[in-house]
Amino acid sequence: MAGSLRNNSSRLADLKLASNQFSDKEGARFADALRHNDKLRTVDLSNNNLTDVTAFLLLQVMRKITNITSLKLDKNMISPRLVE
Repeated sequence: MAGSLRNNSSRLADLKLASNQFSDKEGARFADALRHNDKLRTVDLSNNNLTDVTAFLLLQVMRKITNITSLKLDKNMISPRLVE
């Protein structure tokens, strides 16, 4: 999946990956792939096993790209202080 996102040839605008039990390992790959994709508009990663590590990586990416307008991370193991 990360390879497809990195390729940037997909017309996919909305990606729902909720409840897939992703860990920070998959989260890091996903965050890296987002750096190379300018098509996605909404991403749902809710209800996985993501922690502050992935949330921090995603926030760094979100600061550099402008195409994603919605990122759902609820029901993960992310501390509230990170998202404030």
